[in-house]
Amino acid sequence: MLDYGRILTHSVTICWQQRRAIWPLLLLFSLSGLAAGLLNFWLAFDTRLAVVTDAEAVLRWLLVTESLPLAGVGPWATAVLLLLLLYWLIITFAEGGLVGAVLSLQQGAVLDKTAVFGWGRRLLLRFLAIDALIFIPPFLLMFLALLLPFGSLLATVWLEPRVETVELLAMPLLLGAACGCLLLCLALPLLPLTLLWRTLALRETAVRTPTIRAAIKKSVQVARTHPAEILILALLLWGLVLTTHFLLSAVSWPLFALLSTLPVALSASLGLLLTVLRAIPQAVVQTYFIVAWTVGYMALVTE
Repeated sequence: MLDYGRILTHSVTICWQQRRAIWPLLLLFSLSGLAAGLLNFWLAFDTRLAVVTDAEAVLRWLLVTESLPLAGVGPWATAVLLLLLLYWLIITFAEGGLVGAVLSLQQGAVLDKTAVFGWGRRLLLRFLAIDALIFIPPFLLMFLALLLPFGSLLATVWLEPRVETVELLAMPLLLGAACGCLLLCLALPLLPLTLLWRTLALRETAVRTPTIRAAIKKSVQVARTHPAEILILALLLWGLVLTTHFLLSAVSWPLFALLSTLPVALSASLGLLLTVLRAIPQAVVQTYFIVAWTVGYMALVTE
């Protein structure tokens, strides 16, 4: 049985003692916190969201518009996709550097920023390949769940001038929504299992098994051998991450709402400052999450 108290306290010690070596990774991990803070900032300050949330306006647009305004969608979709890919590369690089740093410390090596970035470069391609292989099934389900409602929307727009009853016009939308909900019901339970599998496979390929396919298979064997230990560790660490996110959101939302009543220049400056401050604890918790999972996995496979 794993000594969870030792794993959690030892992970805190690693993060504190090696703060000078891993602080660049903290900056990289803060990107997710900045994105969440900017989203909260935008939701609190942008009054135009009332148009988006107006159900009657959306319904009128669906029933009256004869052609979808897709002219400007392409460049925006490409930009968003490129940003997501860049974020994936940066976060994966940072995670590889942090996992490698823990391995170096466990082997008695001296750690510095150069060694941390070297581990990030060394593990980047392996981590990306594992992500791509493991996330294919839930990605396909989620893609289909989004594609079917979009296809039904196109069908509704095409049928609008050709049908006379609202029932026939609404049938494609209802069918697409039903199929999309069914696929989401299949994909959502699969997502946490996939995330757990990814967490184990990344550490397996870094700790013991260098090849990608062997690491994926070996991580499944480890999960079958130690299901209770892995489940408890996952509940502890994911519970910490979710609790932190909930507390940060509970504090930042009222503050953003309060700032929105101030003059524009002052509220925008204070809102951006609050966004940066919000990202710091989230980056620290994310760093601790990766360190604790690595320490726990190493203790699990060396029992």
